[in-house]
Amino acid sequence: MEKFYYERPTINRKKEAIEYVKEYNGTLVVSGGLKDNLDNYENWLIRINDEREGKIPNVVPTENFYLIRKNDNRIVGSSNIRLKLDDNLRDIGGHIGYSIRPSERRKGYNKINLYLALKVLKEYKIDYAYLDCLDTNIGSYKTMEALGGVLIEKKEKEHNGQVDLWRKYYFNVNKCLEENKDKMLQFLA
Repeated sequence: MEKFYYERPTINRKKEAIEYVKEYNGTLVVSGGLKDNLDNYENWLIRINDEREGKIPNVVPTENFYLIRKNDNRIVGSSNIRLKLDDNLRDIGGHIGYSIRPSERRKGYNKINLYLALKVLKEYKIDYAYLDCLDTNIGSYKTMEALGGVLIEKKEKEHNGQVDLWRKYYFNVNKCLEENKDKMLQFLA
């Protein structure tokens, strides 16, 4: 049985993190800014630590994690967890952004990724979360629905100069964790 855990980014994962981002071939959206800092991983580590501690003005505090498969010690996904929402994140983005590397998709790993992200929100005493995705991102919204996310809105929104249909989901964090605990514990290291 494969086991997974969250790990904060460190210098020890630099080479693997760069390979992880490159596998997306420019399509990685959720990376806490990593994809734009591949040439300066060390400074990115400093920045995400400052973000977590709320030291950067006009940037919400965030947590960034790699989803690690314990069996082979491989980064299979990542998450960017926003501990507060500003107006922009209330509109598009929400509390959690997550991703699974292309070669590891369609294996159910993003459910584990989202479950662990909800656990982080609980640790920060965030009881209710909002997440969204493009209406065309079937894998993402199926993941949200599988873990108890409730669709509250489908709406066209302008983002990066383009208008797309977005889905917004609401999560009662404690309820979703409790309802999924039995099926998720078998996958957690």
